[in-house]
Amino acid sequence: MPYELMWEPRGVVKTLIGVVDDDEFIKATEEIQNNSRFDNLRFVINDFSKVTAFEVSESCLEYASAMSRGARYHNDRIKIALVINNSTLLSNICNFSVSYPIPYPKKIFNSLADARLWCEEDG
Repeated sequence: MPYELMWEPRGVVKTLIGVVDDDEFIKATEEIQNNSRFDNLRFVINDFSKVTAFEVSESCLEYASAMSRGARYHNDRIKIALVINNSTLLSNICNFSVSYPIPYPKKIFNSLADARLWCEEDG
């Protein structure tokens, strides 16, 4: 399975594993947004530390951005943390996030621990 979801009382940690493609990227996003717990989430941590290749197309990223804008109408209190420890992937994600922004506060971290600290902060 190319991703795992770990639900917590205030959020969810999405760990992406191996080669991430369009189908799995959208499936993971939909699984979170369609879950009954979505309306009460305060954070989503996207852990890319186990990704070996990010093969997600621009049209998929555009679609995911649109999904996030729609989801914000249901819950606008979510923080998005990205855990990325690969410089090439970091560069790609940063470029994509400019072209296909998400409507939530987001921040990039080198470690899951740092991401978790930020997500637990109020505000």
